[in-house]
Amino acid sequence: MPFKRTKAELHLSWEDRDYLEKIHQTRTEEVRRVERTSMLLLYANNISVSIITERLDTTPPRFIAALIKPWRYEVWTTRLLAQHIEGDADDAGRPSVNNIGSGTVSRILDENDIKPHKVNYYLERRDPDFDTKMAHVLHIYQQVEWMIEDNAFQPVCDVMLSYDEKPGI
Repeated sequence: MPFKRTKAELHLSWEDRDYLEKIHQTRTEEVRRVERTSMLLLYANNISVSIITERLDTTPPRFIAALIKPWRYEVWTTRLLAQHIEGDADDAGRPSVNNIGSGTVSRILDENDIKPHKVNYYLERRDPDFDTKMAHVLHIYQQVEWMIEDNAFQPVCDVMLSYDEKPGI
């Protein structure tokens, strides 16, 4: 008996599916967008994550990132925001903004210091003992430096490599 999918299903409207199919079949689209589109279409067709990653020669984390990211636009411009507002204004009960222009959107964003065209990345500290561990590592580095200064440190080889974990990479 095959395993039952534990991850959420992806339901696409016919309009969204048609949009993704057009991206998938084009020869002028960016490769990364075509890859993401392929992942989304396969997942929407109930293909398992392991089969998708094997078929597309990718990794599960990259696949999950494709599911989490908004797939319509990589970066929102003021023109795209204005079009989005115009399309959803009536449904949201805001007919007064139905004809908003990109200049007005730009002015509103500037007044509130919002920059949707800039993508920011941050690393959230999750370890409550981070400061203690950091001090311990830095103390070890200081001890090694003192040993080298006192010629008490005899390297085993000509090259020494030191690296730390880089959770943000």
